[in-house]
Amino acid sequence: MDQDRPAIETADALAAFIELPLLAPVLSEEQVHAGLTVARASAIAAVCVRPCDVDLAVRDLSNSRVRVAAAVSYPDGGSTAGVKLYEARDLLRRGAREIDAVVNLGMMYSRQFVRVESELRQLAALCRERQAVLKAVFEFSVMNHELRIIACKLARRTGCHFVCTATGRVRQEDFDASVDLALSRRYGLFEVKAAGGAETPDDALSLIGRGVSRLSVRRPEALLAAFQRRLEDAGAAPPGGGGSVSQVTPPSVIS
Repeated sequence: MDQDRPAIETADALAAFIELPLLAPVLSEEQVHAGLTVARASAIAAVCVRPCDVDLAVRDLSNSRVRVAAAVSYPDGGSTAGVKLYEARDLLRRGAREIDAVVNLGMMYSRQFVRVESELRQLAALCRERQAVLKAVFEFSVMNHELRIIACKLARRTGCHFVCTATGRVRQEDFDASVDLALSRRYGLFEVKAAGGAETPDDALSLIGRGVSRLSVRRPEALLAAFQRRLEDAGAAPPGGGGSVSQVTPPSVIS
């Protein structure tokens, strides 16, 4: 457990760690808009959208604390480095404040680590220039222990702000082990985003307590409502009130 992280005592404080993924290829514009409305009402940390939805997200979330994250080369990371850089630059220009860049799994398996490092280094430099956040997305569920360790090393060497342990598309049989490995290998140089595994308040609080800084949650409104009910049952919060975010401070996402 991160000893310096205060306890989560309000629903608003929990919301500050949550990210809503809106990446399914079949999502209509109306469904994306509905998700963004939920995100704004819940005051969560961020929403991760498809590139085609960045303009809509920036517009819908203006004057809110919710950050717009955009996926790059989702879902398999197969684009060339030049295409990823062009896409990231365009999305940042449109108003995205976070880039979720999927790392090429084939390159990792082929042990082309220099190419992966070069790609991440260029993306990280671009994000630093634009005062944005880079999340390196690895599919830990289909990587062996050695490749997971190397992935964390590449993230540290290149200045990535986050390591995300999954795209959310593949079932993670060893979810906890993946998250714990990333946490143990960050050495204070990146934060960890967990995709999945936070369906209940207990799950979310456990991950945050262990050191996870961002939780990808498909139904944040349900999770936050369940946590709010728990607080009310315990007499720790007024009915229907989220409380003050100031009781807990999530880690800074920009180094």
